Amino acid sequence: ETVFYQNLYVLCEFYGWGKMKLGFHPKIETLNASSVEYFISPEDWRGEVIISLKNIKFVDPYGVIMLILLIKHLRSRSINVKITPPISLDVLNWLERMNFFAEIENDCEFTSDVLHLRSNVRNPSRSLKEITHITSENRVTSVVEVLAHILIEDYGFEPNIVYRLCGVMIETFQNIPQHSNPGDKVDPYGIAAIQSYKDHFYLVVGDIGVGIKESLNLNPKYRKKNFTNLEAIRAVLEKGASRFKERGRGGQIKRVCEIVSSLGG
Repeated sequence: ETVFYQNLYVLCEFYGWGKMKLGFHPKIETLNASSVEYFISPEDWRGEVIISLKNIKFVDPYGVIMLILLIKHLRSRSINVKITPPISLDVLNWLERMNFFAEIENDCEFTSDVLHLRSNVRNPSRSLKEITHITSENRVTSVVEVLAHILIEDYGFEPNIVYRLCGVMIETFQNIPQHSNPGDKVDPYGIAAIQSYKDHFYLVVGDIGVGIKESLNLNPKYRKKNFTNLEAIRAVLEKGASRFKERGRGGQIKRVCEIVSSLGG
């Protein structure tokens, strides 16, 4: 989560973008959480952003979720987005299978046609959960249930351990519908995706809500501290800080960390 917020914070501090040396990196062929910023052209940040996926040969769920959130955030700031699709047919087909193009079709312009991908045959897959909107607790549960099935059936984990882990995940991901949009000021646009490989899997959840720092600033106790983003995250994870002033409310993410630690995580 810290890495995610570091990356997203860097990408979304628009007034500082002119000082950054970002742009197309010819040697990067993987789109993931660490490399997503290098696919962005540093031209006119406030008018138009160009994202070239031309040379990528592999995309992981972290990269695709962060890219979608970035595009949505840019459009919310009235910044035009142009995307150059990948040359690789495998990457194009995977992005289509994950519903990437459908998610952003109203938020950007493509430099070449991708509509033909919609005719792809979609075979059932239990190793993949397409991009899913996290708008309610039921949606959270539906995503976590897919992961539970993968862990039990494909990885052979004990069901009782998996169910404990799933409880932790549901508690964590409920922060999107419950806390990412206090006061209904923004559209948090929460999304999730799952991909299982031979020896590892990804479960990725993200949103463009107010963020942890702005959430804590709703509590006068923390507003005075003027936290940075990372300090705010640390206060939540380690001290149980919350936007709620009342005792007994909040602090669940700290509890989640304790449970994960007790499971050896």
